[in-house]
Amino acid sequence: MEKGRFKKSNDKKEVKTNPKRDVGKAEALSDIIVRRNKRLVDFFKLLGLNVKIVDTVKSANNPPMILNEEFILNAYVHNFELRFTDSSVQGNVLYTVKLTEKPMFDKNRVLAAINDYEKKPVFKVFLKNTEPNLFLSGYNFLNKDEKLGRYPVFSSYQPKVYFNKEKADEVCEELCSDGYLAAVF
Repeated sequence: MEKGRFKKSNDKKEVKTNPKRDVGKAEALSDIIVRRNKRLVDFFKLLGLNVKIVDTVKSANNPPMILNEEFILNAYVHNFELRFTDSSVQGNVLYTVKLTEKPMFDKNRVLAAINDYEKKPVFKVFLKNTEPNLFLSGYNFLNKDEKLGRYPVFSSYQPKVYFNKEKADEVCEELCSDGYLAAVF
């Protein structure tokens, strides 16, 4: 019997575990997420919309989609189906698009689902008195290995977005206390 193949539980029953199989599932899942997100981005490109997918560990299975760096779309993805809803929180499904390589959809219904319902705004922190506006886009470190000497990075593209105003205000106050003329957009 190989080591690690069987795990003994408290009730003396043997339970099979296979660490290699679990790693394979995780890799397969990440491949699926990457493929799904690519199809999602391609779909919005077909429509000519500027939609950014927020791809984080916490939101891997249900990534927020941000329209024009201003609003979170009332939509979610389930099994390669993009579902547009009438609300950002557990809304009714208005329209569904199967995310295939060549998705079939009614552009007017998609645009209506996006435009006709209230969307939740996102917030950005920017430097005052800059033209064009320079937004907080992340942080860098003087010593990256030990994460020492953190300082903000500002750019006019790809701003860091916050899903609630309180967090954006908190970051803005922190930057102001460090001597930056920052504001929330």
